Amino acid sequence: MPGLLPRALGRSAGDASFTIFLVTVALCLLRSVDLPSVDLGSVDVTVADVALVATGALALARLRGRPLPSRRLFVAAVAFAGLVAVSALPNGSDALTSAGKLVELGLLALGAAVFLDSPRRLRALAVLLVAFAGVATAWGLVGFLTSDQERQGSFMGEHDLAALATFAAAIGLARTFSHRGNPGLLAIVG
Repeated sequence: MPGLLPRALGRSAGDASFTIFLVTVALCLLRSVDLPSVDLGSVDVTVADVALVATGALALARLRGRPLPSRRLFVAAVAFAGLVAVSALPNGSDALTSAGKLVELGLLALGAAVFLDSPRRLRALAVLLVAFAGVATAWGLVGFLTSDQERQGSFMGEHDLAALATFAAAIGLARTFSHRGNPGLLAIVG
């Protein structure tokens, strides 16, 4: 599977902003408590937080000068993010941190809308997610076999692992039943 992602990236491999988007997606799949962080008072800023802000900034830079796909949707999303942030202000640092995390995930959605502009890039994201799910499942299986055989969440948490594995299975099934002939490694792993 190591050669699958570079092949899926193809010409997109030279686009640093798309690569940062893919790295951000991978970082967001990890538990934040396992990521390196910097303590800023009552808030911990992780590398995923920095990557999310970078992805949002790169997406906004790419949108600059181009007509927005849906200006009304973009304005509504910005207004919602502002409302969430402002409503969290009087509720303390925990609420503000949660609001920030929600707004950051909105930046990831914006990045997806901007950077997934071709079937090749969508395929690269699918390969990344299926590969990540495969590694996380193997990690969880090793943990299950070597521990007291309790539910293992891998390095993602058990609910995130279940959601990602279901997504990977859906990709595999879609790939298997949408093409004739050999389904390919992506479908088999998924």
